[in-house]
Amino acid sequence: MGHARTTSAGSQGRTTCPWDWEQRSAAGGPSADGLAVRVRKGIFGVGPRTVVVPYFAEPNGLLDAALAGGGPAPRSLVFLRAAAQKGAKARAILAPAFRDVPGADVVLVERHEDKQAYEETLRTYVDTMRRMRNATFCLVPAGYTSSSRRFYESLAAGCVPVILSRHFPLPFGPSSGARRPAPWGDAVLRYAAHKVKELPAFLRALGGARVAAMRRAGAAALARVSYGNEAGEGATAALFDQLTHLVAPTTSQRLLPRDWPAAGSY
Repeated sequence: MGHARTTSAGSQGRTTCPWDWEQRSAAGGPSADGLAVRVRKGIFGVGPRTVVVPYFAEPNGLLDAALAGGGPAPRSLVFLRAAAQKGAKARAILAPAFRDVPGADVVLVERHEDKQAYEETLRTYVDTMRRMRNATFCLVPAGYTSSSRRFYESLAAGCVPVILSRHFPLPFGPSSGARRPAPWGDAVLRYAAHKVKELPAFLRALGGARVAAMRRAGAAALARVSYGNEAGEGATAALFDQLTHLVAPTTSQRLLPRDWPAAGSY
């Protein structure tokens, strides 16, 4: 996920991207080391001039083909399969909290992907996606940063994301300038990481009608953050809208051409 932020220098605004911090530190600005610490903690000041770029998640059509050859995954109330070494402190409390919870499929694993064969990595990913599709809720803890591709994969799987970080920024909200903002509303749940012991009971108490409404809202939000939206109202269009709003807030012209190629045509 990318963040572009604007800081003021006198009366002028300046767009600052993470890769620019080292150059600024040489001129007396914030240091690259300071940014690295904030990245590890997942702390970004998301303000009105911040552009949040969604992760890319594989289209469901490709996943359908990959999942066709395997057997069905068990149904679960809540799912998480994550590397234990990422965001170790935040993740370490998750597995114990769900250890004896019926229907919980929450496992932390020690991964060394630099040493893992491609075939094993692929099998692990396909199994994760299959289990995610059969879960009601998908936990989204912080990793090296607060944002996570797992959030977008959860939406694509029809699983309700449960965000366990107060710093996780959601893209294309009402103030972003996107012509059709993402309707986050009921699409996601946020839960305080330090109260995770109470989370199983909270999830079990949610009624079927509420869960169904969250899944519908998630599908609508996914359409706004997907790069393969055939209606031309997905992430690419929203990014152009937001950039237009930032650099020329009074214009009604859209930077993205209306005849932008539809999904699958490029």
